Amino acid sequence: MVSSASPRLSELTLTSGAQQFLRHATPAMNALSTLGKTLDEELKATVSYFGEDPAQTKPEELFDLVAQFSSALSVSRSLRCTLRAVADS
Repeated sequence: MVSSASPRLSELTLTSGAQQFLRHATPAMNALSTLGKTLDEELKATVSYFGEDPAQTKPEELFDLVAQFSSALSVSRSLRCTLRAVADS
């Protein structure tokens, strides 16, 4: 037969495990929250640096625009080199 103390022991073990988890997880979660806030502030500063309003422009929109510009610049450079090679020959 299982004694009535057994469920209480498993409850205590679970409670103890949860408390231990919280002791270790709470500082990590607080640090993660702080990093998230810092990242948000830095992204807004980056959007502002490029002359956009952070309230209206999402950072991912700005980064997409920068990636498109970089791609277009690369294509332009390649085309210019090709045209220069053709003109020199």
